[in-house]
Amino acid sequence: MSIRCFSGKILDKDFNLIDGYLEAENGIIKKIGRGNPPKNPIMEGLITPSFINAHTHLADYPINLNLSEYSLAELVGPNGLKHTKLKDMGLKEKQKGIKKAIDNGFAHGVTHFCDFREGGIKGSKLLNEVKKQKIPNVKLFGRPNKITTPEIEKLKKYIDGLGLSSVNDFSPNELTKIKKKSGNNNLKIALHAAESEKGQKKSIKDTGKTEIERAIELGPEFLVHVTHPIKNDLELIEEKNVPIILCPRSNYKTGVGLPSLEKIMSLNIPIGLGTDNAMINTTSILDELDFIIKKYYDNTEKISKERFKKLFKSSTVESGKIIGVNNRIKVGTETNIMVFEDKVENLKSIMDQNRKIKAVIKGENIQNV
Repeated sequence: MSIRCFSGKILDKDFNLIDGYLEAENGIIKKIGRGNPPKNPIMEGLITPSFINAHTHLADYPINLNLSEYSLAELVGPNGLKHTKLKDMGLKEKQKGIKKAIDNGFAHGVTHFCDFREGGIKGSKLLNEVKKQKIPNVKLFGRPNKITTPEIEKLKKYIDGLGLSSVNDFSPNELTKIKKKSGNNNLKIALHAAESEKGQKKSIKDTGKTEIERAIELGPEFLVHVTHPIKNDLELIEEKNVPIILCPRSNYKTGVGLPSLEKIMSLNIPIGLGTDNAMINTTSILDELDFIIKKYYDNTEKISKERFKKLFKSSTVESGKIIGVNNRIKVGTETNIMVFEDKVENLKSIMDQNRKIKAVIKGENIQNV
């Protein structure tokens, strides 16, 4: 395939905006230069790394519930309504829902997802079949129906890791098995942790330890939510260098509160963003950023350029690094970029309601928006 050229303002590998151009061939970035491009560009604008949606439950998409009527446990707990409805849902409806959830994210700049796929082997096989038909890539963290050695061994063929609910949902014996399997087999694990105050209280009552303390004992790749850290939870996370995937929109809608964003961002903790259950939210990270700015900072004008830059970095290259994707704009990497309308004064102006994503590029594929 011929060389494609994009020009404008580019957010480079060091996250600095430069005036220049980018050339890609066969889906790989071949050259990044300053100044005028050597050939006519196929597209001009603000060029940034793509969004990475670091935590989803894509198959939930078709489920429609009035969230205000249910507690978090009633909605998504081990015996919650979500799981009941997923069991009753037909295969084709699940496939259709996953496809729509992926398409929604891709149209808003998401080139990669990390999905916690319930349903054991069947659930993971289903997602693997669907993702073959889509341009965006999905990292699959599966969940066994039973914590047994045979079940986990079979599941390993279809997954990138284990995506588990709270440690509160497992017996001490099951947690020992999980730790053993992950340690002996280089099997990645990630968990929900401290999503609610109730979960933290239950963990301390039952074990004398917080959910965070117990989750970290399992050696996770990352933790999801961390809405209600207590004691020295955040300091422990920082000490162990465990990334956190924040899902504030979901936390707000399920009524569990909001994570302490400023506190977490003040520490040396890798942060990514996810949209959580597709039955609750769109899979757009741009929507997640918009929510964060409005809830934590009132509006775009009140968030500093540096704080927004850190948030945008978390939603793109940091989320990518956490789930094992390199989407930095750098020579030799796959072309995972977004092209926004140009005439930007600074990176923060991406959130201008009148500014649109013109196109999303993953490898050789261009999605005009």
